[in-house]
Amino acid sequence: MWNKKIPQGNPVAIHYVDQDGKTLKKDDSQGGELDTKYTITPASIAGYEFVKATEGTLTGTLTSNPQQVTLVYRKAPVTPTTPDSSTSSSSTDSTSSSTSEALPTLKKGQAITAVKKLGLYRTPNFSNRSREFYYAKQPRIKRPQFVVTGVAQSHAGHKRYLVRDVTPNSKRKGRVGYLTAKSTFIVGTYYQHAPKKVQLLTNVNAYREAALTHQIKHFKRGKVLRVKGIVHYHLTTRLVLTNGTYITSNKAHVLAK
Repeated sequence: MWNKKIPQGNPVAIHYVDQDGKTLKKDDSQGGELDTKYTITPASIAGYEFVKATEGTLTGTLTSNPQQVTLVYRKAPVTPTTPDSSTSSSSTDSTSSSTSEALPTLKKGQAITAVKKLGLYRTPNFSNRSREFYYAKQPRIKRPQFVVTGVAQSHAGHKRYLVRDVTPNSKRKGRVGYLTAKSTFIVGTYYQHAPKKVQLLTNVNAYREAALTHQIKHFKRGKVLRVKGIVHYHLTTRLVLTNGTYITSNKAHVLAK
């Protein structure tokens, strides 16, 4: 009996400093198998906000050589607890509406999609100063998509999602920051309940397995397909067609009818 030894990459050393180079937090490290991808999510440090990564990148590949990433923080601006700074008239993803509720807390790794113009922020306390940029409202098939990497609260108690941009072919893909958790601005990327029929918004393939492997058929945009069920695959879902094949349930590609 023998077990194959999987080579491990050299862990990435993570340093936390302020803009003067003063250490703010004990060093961390992130390891894994050789040649696998790594993603570093900046830790929350009380009283500080993340600025940028130096001496390395937030995403990369584990190698046999030492790597390090220095995360630079600055003092967080003091913001009033009432009202929340996101209720400013200049902020598009305002939380002032009492009828706009936050989505149920999502698990790390689940996907969300922006349905309105909204900002990406460096901290959970939204303000013009902490805003990185705005995402413009887009047609359904081009809407910005994100993966949740954490959950936080503003000083006023509003829920925020720490996310990573995973929008295909976007120049902002890989960017990290905070988004509002309000359901008027974001929705789950994947259907959670099976519609009876879907119309294809893009060209879509049908597969033999829920992993979307072993392609069986190719459907062109505009085709209406009958659905008999839905299955969970890791943190996403797949639609099961009446012939037993699987297609994506991403709302950017299929529309419930």
